[in-house]
Amino acid sequence: MVCGLINTYEDSKSMYILMNLETGKELFELLYRSESTKSGTAPVGLEYAQFIVANLVLGMGHVHAKNFVFRDLKPENVMVSRNGYAKLIDFGFAKVINAGEKSFTLCGTAEYLAPEIVMGTGHNQAVDWWTLGIVAFELRCGRTPFDASEDDEETREEEAGMTKEQVVRRRRNAIMSNIVSKKLRVPKERFTEDYGGWLRAILTREAPRRLGAPESGGTRPVRDHPWLRGIDWGGLLDQTVQPPRLR
Repeated sequence: MVCGLINTYEDSKSMYILMNLETGKELFELLYRSESTKSGTAPVGLEYAQFIVANLVLGMGHVHAKNFVFRDLKPENVMVSRNGYAKLIDFGFAKVINAGEKSFTLCGTAEYLAPEIVMGTGHNQAVDWWTLGIVAFELRCGRTPFDASEDDEETREEEAGMTKEQVVRRRRNAIMSNIVSKKLRVPKERFTEDYGGWLRAILTREAPRRLGAPESGGTRPVRDHPWLRGIDWGGLLDQTVQPPRLR
């Protein structure tokens, strides 16, 4: 569930990374550029969302087992191969963080940042489970849970006289404010009870209490949650499970 590394090379100026060829589409393209999505976005089906999330759980589990933290999970960094399975790509922000250690680098993509990154309190593998929760929400809603909508009249009036750079900065700041303070709302019409419970557990702002955090048992509790308990993990690893329909 991770794009394979073949070799690395370097010269006096640069390092070169040779990785496996992955043919398919970014998850972002499936969500937002599908021919079946005529305006805005249509959420993927419940079974497909669960399948993609389970793929990413295995990928993150592998990354964390090597003491790495991915730190930039988003639909653009997930490749859905031609066989329907998802893989993590683009390890540009990945970093080794050993047990008991933290990093204080501000990195990632605004809508997917974990609260501890926004507040600069130090982060570990728990940030990857937060970002997976954001993606899992986005799969069903076509938006992230803490986005800063520009569609309301008050916002449009405030941004009317701003430059493009000012608008971008304003929205980024609003997103970060939402991440640390806005209440998570899980629409009942989009999620099953177990799916919603999993989201609330993995989008816990207190990092040590977050589902998947090293202090909360790591990957195993993520896999054992009622929403994912029926997954054939061995079949996913062997890629013998038939991927569900997108919608």
